[in-house]
Amino acid sequence: MIGRHGWRAAAVFAGVTFFVGSCGRASAPSVSSVSIPTSPTPTPVQPGVSAKCSGPVHPGQYVGLACLVFVQETPNNPTVGVFADRSMFGDGAQSGVVKCPECGGPPWTFDLDLRIPANMTPGVKTFAVWAIYADGSRAETTASIELAGPPSQVAVSAKCSGPVHPEQDGPVTCTVFVQDLNYPQEQRFDVRADLRIFRGLAEVQAVQGCP
Repeated sequence: MIGRHGWRAAAVFAGVTFFVGSCGRASAPSVSSVSIPTSPTPTPVQPGVSAKCSGPVHPGQYVGLACLVFVQETPNNPTVGVFADRSMFGDGAQSGVVKCPECGGPPWTFDLDLRIPANMTPGVKTFAVWAIYADGSRAETTASIELAGPPSQVAVSAKCSGPVHPEQDGPVTCTVFVQDLNYPQEQRFDVRADLRIFRGLAEVQAVQGCP
């Protein structure tokens, strides 16, 4: 969804010890012992996953980038998928988490969005997050996000251009106005429309018209 405004359908020196020959006879050739420094053995990278969430958020809120999931992998065992159990939020028990293409790594960053149900009670909500690797193994963790405050009270209205006629060649624009009455500054909404009556898709996401 979208905000209050309209929508449109990155020299090491070795230690040296010298041994000197006995007195009273010809000097024996000097012998030196050189200690060669060795590099420390690098710690092997282990696969793993961790998560950090923003907050607090409120019931009824759509929270983009609600949590960041950080995934560590090895060159010979890359990640093949990152998932979260969003069932407490009314979503899937194994829903995918999207990789951030600009964030770089390792560790690699995945963006976890949440849609908080309007009737969810306040408090800290903890849910499972895991990564699956190419060899079939998985790394698991939990993510926690705090809910606080009253639920959202969203008001929606729409206005379309027209009149139009059947088989009209050209776009018909509808502007949707959305406001959270309990949180007037809220702008993170997810607005969708069912356009099957116009031989369109059952769920079409609107795009922001006025920032």
